[in-house]
Amino acid sequence: MNEKRCKKNYGFLGLMPIIVFFVAWVGVGVVFALMGVEGPFNIMSRYTALLFALVTGLVIMDREETIEQKADVYYENAGRKGPMQLGLIILMAGGFADCGRDG
Repeated sequence: MNEKRCKKNYGFLGLMPIIVFFVAWVGVGVVFALMGVEGPFNIMSRYTALLFALVTGLVIMDREETIEQKADVYYENAGRKGPMQLGLIILMAGGFADCGRDG
């Protein structure tokens, strides 16, 4: 197996993707709940917030590498490369579909 691991210790910065997820999804839900919108947590889907968190993690990780190299590390270490790419494509499709849906 090709070892492509980052030797940097991120500390608190390593929690940033999960914080982005919760701030995006729960934050948007709370804001729309305060505005009185019906179904406030359905306005932005969890998949869109998860996509934001994933992009945040890719941007934060090892700034010397390209996004393509970072994505390869993600694909290889999250499971088999093909299914993980397919999962990311489906995740992006779900996020973009939710952005285009009415009310």
